Amino acid sequence: MNASIKTNELSFYNDFGILTLNAKQFDTGRIFVFNIMDNDEPFDLSNCTVYLRISKADGTQFQGHECCTIKDASIIINTAIGNGDQILAANGINQCELHINDENNIELTTWTFNIYVEKRVHNGENISSINSYDVLDNMIHMEKDRIESEQERKKNEEKRVLDEQQRILDEKTRQDNEDQRQKTFGSVLNEAKTYAATASLCAYMVKESEEKININTTTVSLCAYQVKEMEKSVKESEKNAKESELASKESEKIAEANAATASVCAYQVKEMEKSVKESEKNAKESELASKESEKIAEANAATASVCAYQVKEMEKSVKESEK
Repeated sequence: MNASIKTNELSFYNDFGILTLNAKQFDTGRIFVFNIMDNDEPFDLSNCTVYLRISKADGTQFQGHECCTIKDASIIINTAIGNGDQILAANGINQCELHINDENNIELTTWTFNIYVEKRVHNGENISSINSYDVLDNMIHMEKDRIESEQERKKNEEKRVLDEQQRILDEKTRQDNEDQRQKTFGSVLNEAKTYAATASLCAYMVKESEEKININTTTVSLCAYQVKEMEKSVKESEKNAKESELASKESEKIAEANAATASVCAYQVKEMEKSVKESEKNAKESELASKESEKIAEANAATASVCAYQVKEMEKSVKESEK
C-alpha cells in the first residue's frame, strides 16, 4: 500500500500563521513533507541533520531522529520509521517543531505547527501514547538488546564453562586412554623385543646346532673311516699275527736246531781241549812229538776258535729267535 503524503511549506518565522495538519489517530501510513523556506526562498539543508519534537495532547512528549530525512530543501517525516508510530498516538492538538543542526553545530528551529489527531472510533488499545524520544528509545532498545546480549553471553559463557569442563574431562579420558595405549604399546613392544631376541637366540642356536651337526657328521664320517682303517689294520694284524705265529714256530725249530748244534760244538770244544792238553803233555815228552803236537794244537786251536765263534753266533741267533 502506498503511503498518504501531505506537503506543506514551513519557515522559521510566523509568516504564514500557525500551520495545522489533520490526521487520524494511530495511522502509520502517513508521510509529512515540509519545504523549508527562508524569506520566500528554499533553505539550504546541505550537511544538516534534523529531528522532530512534539508536545502531545495527552501531556506526553516525543522526539524522533530516525523518522526524519532530508532531501534537497525538504524534510520528510515518515510515521512508519523508527518511533514514528508515536507521532499520531495521542488524539487532540499536538504541538510540533523541527530542530535543524548543521556541520558547525549551528541550530535552528522552525516555527511551531500543529497536528490535529482525530480520535479513532474504537479505543485504540493496540497502541498507547507514551513519552517517546527516539534517542532515549534507541538507548532503551540498545540497553534491552545489551541486557539480552549479556544474558545470552552469560548463557554462552555457562555453556562454554560446561563445554570446557566436558573438554577437560574428555581430555583427561583421552590422556588416560593414551597413557593406557602407550603402556599397552610399551608392553607389546617389550614382548616383541623379547620374542625377537629369543628368535634371534634360537636362530643362533639352530645355526650352532647345524654347525655341530655338520661337525658331528664330519666326525662320524672320519670315525667311520678310522673304523674301516682299524678293521683293515686288525685284519692286517691278524694276518701278520698268523704269519708271525708261523715264523715263530719256524724260529723255534731253528733255535732248537741251533741249540743242538751248539751243544755238539760245545762237546767238540771240550774234546778238543782235552786233546790239546794231551798234545801238550805229549809235547813235553818229545820235542819232535811236540812239534807235531804244536802243529796239531795250532790246527786244533784254530778249529776251537772257529767253533767258539760259531757257538756265540748260535747263542745270538737263539736270543733273537726267543725275542
